[in-house]
Amino acid sequence: MNILGKIFETATRPFELFNSSFLIWYGYVFAVDGEELYTHHIYQSFQDIPLEVAIGVFVLLGVAQFVLTWRDSPNSNILSGFILIVSSLVWFLMAAAFSQAYPPLNMDMFACGLMCVASITSGKYLIDCNKKWKFKLEQLEKQPEK
Repeated sequence: MNILGKIFETATRPFELFNSSFLIWYGYVFAVDGEELYTHHIYQSFQDIPLEVAIGVFVLLGVAQFVLTWRDSPNSNILSGFILIVSSLVWFLMAAAFSQAYPPLNMDMFACGLMCVASITSGKYLIDCNKKWKFKLEQLEKQPEK
């Protein structure tokens, strides 16, 4: 299977890659400029979270999501769906933190909110599809050979 076939095998795989890259990117940004970010108005709400915890959560979820995206088993896909759902909580908290900087409106409020909704729906869909796939595989294994 070629790389595009692998990426678009499930409808959620492109979003899994997108989600993991954004989580890793936020982890990188906070690792490089975390203290300086806190001086900007829209990032002041993030000061309540220790910088190391924020970086760790972003990077851990992002790397785990990236690795699981390329695994091709029902169990790894179910775990990837779970990570998407956990990521949705992170995106929700980020949207809430950026919303505390209102006014003015900023793109991060909406982008993180959109990522939250997309993560939770994609994660649920991925889990549901792979539970069905896993059940079908188990049923095939139980059938007697002719």
